[in-house]
Amino acid sequence: MDESIHFCVKCGKDVVWQPLGDNGKSHPKCQSCGFILWQHPYPSVDALIVRQTSQSMDVLLGRRSRDPKAGMWDVPGGFIGIDDDPIQVIKRECLAEFDADVIVVKPVGAFLEVFDGQQLVSIFHVCELMDDRFSTTDRVDQIRWYSVDRLPPLAFQSVAKAVKELR
Repeated sequence: MDESIHFCVKCGKDVVWQPLGDNGKSHPKCQSCGFILWQHPYPSVDALIVRQTSQSMDVLLGRRSRDPKAGMWDVPGGFIGIDDDPIQVIKRECLAEFDADVIVVKPVGAFLEVFDGQQLVSIFHVCELMDDRFSTTDRVDQIRWYSVDRLPPLAFQSVAKAVKELR
């Protein structure tokens, strides 16, 4: 929640933060026009690109080359914008981050996470490579397959939770 909001986005008058809704969380409500700016996490999608070997199930991870969490391992993903199709966002982010074309197979789960100071809900999907091609980009400096049972230090808890669902 961004409690630095002090003015109504509709009329510009003062707002008061107060518990509203079924969960009792605070939201800014305009004292003049009554508008409520409901506070929600930002939606994002993430790709668990997997392969099954004779030994284990592997997930493709990239080492982040920029902050937040530079040097830690992560999966491709991104925010869902207005009018974005979530499946297309997954495909777009896999290309942008891993230079990989993927087939989105199925959803895994949704997990809360904090990214760069913002709360979001990450919706993870199992994906498979369309071909064996992937490469580093300006966002990741290494890409490797890891067994779901032997993961490197991960950038975000939501990735660990999603991978745990694969086991």
